[in-house]
Amino acid sequence: MPNHLAGGAVFTGFFASILFGVNILASPWTLATTLVASVLPDCDHTRSPIGKLLFPLAKWLNRRFGHRTITHSIPALVALTLLVSFVEKTYFDHFRVSIAFCLAYWSHLLFDMCTLQGVPLMYPFRKNPFVLIGNPDARIRVGDYRREAIAFSVFLVWGVSLHSLGLLQNGFWTTYNRTFATLHHLHSEFRRSTDLLRVDYAYLEGTQEITGTGYCIESSESKATLLVSSPEGGGREGVGGGKGEAGRVGEAHWLLLDQSKMTVKRVYPTHTGKPLDIRHLDLVNLTADSLNRALSGKTILSLELQANQPFQITEANGFPKTVTSYAGKYLDAAPILSFPQARLSFPEGTLDSLLADYSHLPQIELLEQKIAIHRREQAAARAAWDATQSQIAQLHRQYAATDDPLQRQNLHAQIRELEAINPPKPDNTQVEELQNQIRKIEKEAALRSEAKRQALELKRRQETGQLQELRFTGIVRYVILSSPEGNLSFPSGT
Repeated sequence: MPNHLAGGAVFTGFFASILFGVNILASPWTLATTLVASVLPDCDHTRSPIGKLLFPLAKWLNRRFGHRTITHSIPALVALTLLVSFVEKTYFDHFRVSIAFCLAYWSHLLFDMCTLQGVPLMYPFRKNPFVLIGNPDARIRVGDYRREAIAFSVFLVWGVSLHSLGLLQNGFWTTYNRTFATLHHLHSEFRRSTDLLRVDYAYLEGTQEITGTGYCIESSESKATLLVSSPEGGGREGVGGGKGEAGRVGEAHWLLLDQSKMTVKRVYPTHTGKPLDIRHLDLVNLTADSLNRALSGKTILSLELQANQPFQITEANGFPKTVTSYAGKYLDAAPILSFPQARLSFPEGTLDSLLADYSHLPQIELLEQKIAIHRREQAAARAAWDATQSQIAQLHRQYAATDDPLQRQNLHAQIRELEAINPPKPDNTQVEELQNQIRKIEKEAALRSEAKRQALELKRRQETGQLQELRFTGIVRYVILSSPEGNLSFPSGT
C-alpha cells in the first residue's frame, strides 16, 4: 500500500508533466485522483485498505474473479479511463484528471508486474501473467519488507528530487523552459499553457539592461508581445477590469520583444492560474461618438475600421490624419475619431478643370509610338524575307536557262546561301505588353477622375448641407486581465 501510493504519485507526477504538461499538484482533484487510482486495482482484495473502504464491491469481485484478475488488466484500465474522461469532458471540458487517473492506475499494474505473481494484463482474454523481470528471484515477494522498504526509499528519494527540481509543482517543460529562458522556450511554454503567463524579462537598450515584469499576450519563435505597466498613469478598463492594483502602479502598455531588433537576455515565465481573456467586439454602423466611447479605456490588441466617407483619426502622441480606413495593432491608447475639420476648397471656375485630367496622355502616346515602331520593324523584316524569296526564284530561273558549269555552280551557291535564311517569326508579346500598359494607365486615369468627381460631389453636398452622417464599421480585439477571483496587478519593474 505505501509503495503504491508513493510510487504512483511520483510516477504519475513525472510522466504527466513530461508527456502532457499536467501538474498533479496544481489541483486537489488531480492529486486525490492520483492517490485513489494508484491503489484502486486492489479493490478486489477485501483486506486491502481500498477493499475495506469498498467492501461490498471488493467481496463481490473477489468471489467472482479472484485477486489480481479483472481489476489488474488493460481492459479495465481502458474502460475506467474512458468513463472518467467522459465525465470530465462533459462537466469540466478538459482531461487533466483522466490523465492522472490513467497514469496512476497504470503505475499500480507496472509495480505489481515486478512481483513474483505478476499481472494478467489481458484478462479475461488471456490469463497468463505478465512480469517485468524474467528472473523470479529478482522480483519482490509479498511480505518481503526489506525489498519493499528499498522500493519505498527509492520512490521517496525520486519524489524529493523531482520536487526540489521543480518538476512536480511546475511541470517538466515549464522547468525546462525556465532554465533556458529564451523567446523560443517562452513560445513553447505559451503554446502549452492554459492560463496567463507572467514573464520576467531583461533586454539590452544600447548598453543599458532593462528589466521588468509583464504578461505574455502573443508569442512566436523569435518575438513576444507583453503587457507591462507604465511608470505613471491611472488604471484602465480592460486591464484588471477597473482601477484596482493596476491603477496604482500605472497604465498598461505594449512591449514587443523582438530577437532580430534587440538583444533579449532573459524571459522567465511563471503561470498565474488566471485566464488570458482576449475579446472581439464587432463594430457595426457606429457614429464617431459611439465608437470613441466603445474604445475608451480598452487595451487594444488590434483595430480595423472602415467608414462611409473620409474621417480624421488621431493616435496617441501622433498628428491627426484623414483616411478612409484604418488598421492598427498594440495600441497603448484608443485613437480619437472625428469628422475631418479641413473642408475641400476650390477656387471658383476650377470645378470643370479638375475633372479634365490629361496627364496620362503623353505616357499613352509614347507607348503607342513603341508599338508602331515594333510593327514597322516586323513589316520590314517580312518585306526583306519576301524580297529574298523573289531573288531565290530569279536565281532558279537563271540556273535553268544556262548550260555553263561554272555559272551554274555560282548560282547554286547563291541559292543555298539565300535559302539558309530563316523566315521572320511574328512576335506580338511586346505589343501585348505595351497594350496592357496602356489599358492600365487608362484605368488608373479613370479611377483618378472618379476620385475627383467624388471629391467634388462631397464638396457640393457639404456646401448644400446634404452630407450624410459619418458611420464606422469594423472589429476590435482587446485584452482583459481579470478573473472571477480578482484582478491582476502589474508588479513594478527594476
